[in-house]
Amino acid sequence: MVVISAKRKECIARAHAEEGTGKIKINSSSLDVYQPQLLREYIKEPILLADDLVDMNKINISINVHGGGVS
Repeated sequence: MVVISAKRKECIARAHAEEGTGKIKINSSSLDVYQPQLLREYIKEPILLADDLVDMNKINISINVHGGGVS
């Protein structure tokens, strides 16, 4: 399991990556429910770049975000 934490202004984000089936969840919701589409693509960008190094279909990513907002 890999745990990463980041902070910017009032926003705190924590991400957990562990062996799984390729699911991505943000605040316990699937990435597919986030709107607009451009926001989903922006979130997926680093994951797509890492796909050359790691099989992302074997890793579950769970992200918890508090504070901040869409700008």
